[in-house]
Amino acid sequence: APAYHPYRLQLRLEGEQVVDQDFDAGNQRWLPRAKEEFTERYRWKLPGSLKVGTYTLKFKLHSPQAARDVLVALQPELRDQAGFYRIGTVEIRE
Repeated sequence: APAYHPYRLQLRLEGEQVVDQDFDAGNQRWLPRAKEEFTERYRWKLPGSLKVGTYTLKFKLHSPQAARDVLVALQPELRDQAGFYRIGTVEIRE
């Protein structure tokens, strides 16, 4: 069954600067499917003032209705003190 409440997807680039973006997660469209990959796409326009460098890409889900973050079934050591899960690095170039 789909989720009952919509969540917000919060993305963060963390490096020399910190840039956050908030999206409708679209989680009410997510349905469990056995052994199938599910892809979701989001467009993120980065600020022109973002400095060149390597950034850590992080995310978290937030429930506005419950006023709390939603835990995701990932390794706990990927989660930082702000509740963001580290998922990779991004190289920003000129």
